Amino acid sequence: MAFRYSFANEFNRDKLFDIDTSNFEYFSLEDIWDGNEDTVYPCNGIYISTKGYYGKHPIIAMDDKYVNLPEHMMDMCNDILDDKRAIKAINDGLVGFTIYTYVQKRFGTTCYSIRWVDIKPGTYPNTKKAD
Repeated sequence: MAFRYSFANEFNRDKLFDIDTSNFEYFSLEDIWDGNEDTVYPCNGIYISTKGYYGKHPIIAMDDKYVNLPEHMMDMCNDILDDKRAIKAINDGLVGFTIYTYVQKRFGTTCYSIRWVDIKPGTYPNTKKAD
């Protein structure tokens, strides 16, 4: 039997995450960072944005807002979106992130990125909910 490619199956995808993002606004990591690298923020979804000032880049859905991620995280976020176990972990409330800063040497600017964090089921210890 010959393999049949289906454009419809490839691009008509189901909703991956259990969160209503219809009224979300976009924020930067700098906007939400409280200055504490130990604060854990909830990740309720990951998306690839193709609009706006930043062009194509990954974003995280928190409780009530989108947060833009750095472009260097695009490959990692695409890998997460292709992993059913990762999607389930996010939907189960088991994924969070912390924010850290670094200095971009070429321009001497402060930049922001994230580290992924495992969250125990049913808890958000030391978590900052969206303001």
